[in-house]
Amino acid sequence: MNHIRNYTLTEYPKLYRDTYWGTGGGARDEDLIIENRNRFATEYNLKSGLSKIAQKYREKVGVFKDLNEIKNFKRCNDGDKCCFLHQKDKRHKHIEYYKTNDKKIIAVFSPYDISESMTKMALECGYSLIYPIYSPMANTFVKEIITNNA
Repeated sequence: MNHIRNYTLTEYPKLYRDTYWGTGGGARDEDLIIENRNRFATEYNLKSGLSKIAQKYREKVGVFKDLNEIKNFKRCNDGDKCCFLHQKDKRHKHIEYYKTNDKKIIAVFSPYDISESMTKMALECGYSLIYPIYSPMANTFVKEIITNNA
């Protein structure tokens, strides 16, 4: 029996084929998530997926419990900034990056942590809560980053 990948069910398979969600199969509440994935691509004017983003944008897309700790980073005390940010970032899983037609970066993640504290932390770090694009049992947060090329 062939395993149908989630990305093939969307109107935008090239956008989603390399994502964790896209390579999976049998999405829960498939119709809702597929519909929301199509809506997300259209509403955010997505052009392509990004496997990673430049170091200069990592601080802008992270979700941190203490923003002052990030602002006050000192290499001599805290070590390598990339490692420091990775350790402090609360997004954990299901992070996706996209480039828009107007050259912005879209960061999106869907943690299974639906607590008020996680939601508050993501909102304080500039994310917006949107419709689910990973699972109806996970909140989805999105943030636009304006690049120097925009």
